[in-house]
Amino acid sequence: NDLYNYTFVGLFGYIKNALIKNMHITGTEESYFNRPSSGSDDTNTKAYAILCGCVESSTIQDCSVSMPIFTNVSGHVGMLVGKNADVSGAPASVIERCSVQGTWRIRHKGIYGGILGYGYNAIIRDCYSLCNMSLQQDKTARIGAILGYAKTSSSARSVKIYNCYGYGKLTDDREKYGHATSQAAHFGAIA
Repeated sequence: NDLYNYTFVGLFGYIKNALIKNMHITGTEESYFNRPSSGSDDTNTKAYAILCGCVESSTIQDCSVSMPIFTNVSGHVGMLVGKNADVSGAPASVIERCSVQGTWRIRHKGIYGGILGYGYNAIIRDCYSLCNMSLQQDKTARIGAILGYAKTSSSARSVKIYNCYGYGKLTDDREKYGHATSQAAHFGAIA
């Protein structure tokens, strides 16, 4: 619960003009991103990931994450990267030859992506996601195997995805957990 008080959470919280290469994180215990019951919804400001909470003008190459995840936070959540910084004029971040695999249990609204949760001005190339993702509560969510959500202000600053694939099961299990399905959920195999 203490991690919820931080803005960017991951092995690396926030990186700028950096290179992360050949990092491989595996685990069999479920990794928790959990908010305290009194925690507020900070969908637009917080970013959580196993490798890096937020990247700015950085490159991540040949990295992987393999583990189950339970998330009960709003915000931008990714297995590899939570979000790419929305900084005007900054060079694009690049994520290439990376992979993620595991099972997600999602119990809160937010943006969830296997490789990248929230993207802006990023290039994702030669990556794959082997994840089963389950939405378990009546909340609005955007869920993608590669990318959860892409913000686009112009084609020059958009997210570009090349030679990537996502494989797994995306399920809407809200009724199974006793929740009505009155709010929209957006699922995508890639984004």
